[in-house]
This record gives sequence, C-alpha cells and structure tokens, in this order.
Amino acid sequence: MARPLDLGSSGSAMDRLDLHIHTCFSDGLDDPVTMVRIAARRGLRAVAITDHDTVDGWRYLKRSIDLRELDIVVVPGIEVSTRDGHILCLGVEEEPPESVASDGVSVAEWARSVGGVPVFAHPFGGLFRSARRIEIVARSVTAIEVVNGRTMPRGNLRALELARRLSKPITVGSDAHRAREVGAVYAVTDTSVESADQVLDLVERGLLRVGSPIPSALTVLKNIAGRYIERALRLLGRGSGAST
Repeated sequence: MARPLDLGSSGSAMDRLDLHIHTCFSDGLDDPVTMVRIAARRGLRAVAITDHDTVDGWRYLKRSIDLRELDIVVVPGIEVSTRDGHILCLGVEEEPPESVASDGVSVAEWARSVGGVPVFAHPFGGLFRSARRIEIVARSVTAIEVVNGRTMPRGNLRALELARRLSKPITVGSDAHRAREVGAVYAVTDTSVESADQVLDLVERGLLRVGSPIPSALTVLKNIAGRYIERALRLLGRGSGAST
C-alpha cells in the first residue's frame, strides 16, 4: 500500500523529478536533447520522455547522445491516448499494439507486461468521462498523476483526492510541451536517484511526494496558450527557441 500523500517538505535535501514531458516527436516544440539538457540545468534529478502515442523521441535521444554523460536520469515512456483518457506508461520503449491501445485498463495491463509502470495522467484534466470509468481505470493503474502542469487546480485537487481514497502511489509532471515549462511542477523523494529502474521502483513503492505548488488557473492558461503563440513565432522566425 502506498504511503499517505505528503504535500509538505521534510526540510532535507531532496531529488526532484518531472515525470511527464513532450518533445517535437509528438506535439511539443523542442527536441528531446534540448528538453533533457534544460531539465538538468534546472536541477531536476530525473525526467520522463512521454510523447503522445510514440517512443520516437526516446529513440532519437538514445541515438543522439550518450545518456551516461548527462547529469540527469532519463526515464523512457509514452502517453497513450485511450477512450478513458491518457495513460502514462513509464519505463517502456515501445508502442502498445492497436488491439489494446483504445482501452485504459488494457493499456495498464500491457504496460506491466512489458516491464513498465502505468500511471493515470491528469484523470480530471480532459473531456468529461463518467465517474465509473475514471474509478475503474484508477484502480487498474499502478499510480495516479496528482499534479499536472496543464490541469486546472480543481482537476489536480480531485486527482489528489482520488489517489488518497484509493491509497495509490502518485506521480507529478509538468506536461511540458516546450522547454520553458520543464520542471514547472515536480515530485520529490528523499532517496538519491541513480537510474530509471530506481525511479520506477520509487513510483511503485509510493515514495514520491508532491514537491511544488499546484499551478494556478492563470499559469495553466498561459502554458497552454504560450505553446501556440511560441509555435507561431518560431514559424515566423521571431521565436527565441528553447529557454534556459
């Protein structure tokens, strides 16, 4: 059973983790190398590449750079779009077969079968879904993303309540779609993080806590609108590119 959720700081040195970011291989603006390097500069100890329905960003990262040279742990993953919402599959390096990709419970089962950890991403952050389906999927996953950088405060609070009620482990992610958003929200752990496998273990054991404040509605709207504005400016040759 997961430890009770703790929104406070223990006061000791803690590693920070952002377990939900997107790159230009799905609907993000920046390439994986840029995203990871900026995450490291901002003091994150671990980050997860979770592009929508593809692991091409992770494959590109592995081809482009020696991960051992980075002062950050990178966790492979994918955010699978299903009729039940989005399921983060942490620790996987492949896309799910079409036979399971439409159903949240099936995706969770598939993720475990390939050694991954399924997480219900922003369960109250998308289009309306029935309370019954949310409950079913929440019970089927290993963990619930309780703070998401692109979800309104009420949605994040409801996710926190759901995780508490079901005694589920938690994750936190910026849901960054551009480099300037990486690490805007994050989880913390008292454990010194050294590998992707260790991150998965920390998630499963419920050893992550919310480390950053829940983003305000204004911040969420700025993040969502900012991506479109920045993309338009880049297309016009006026954008500043990735921000450190």
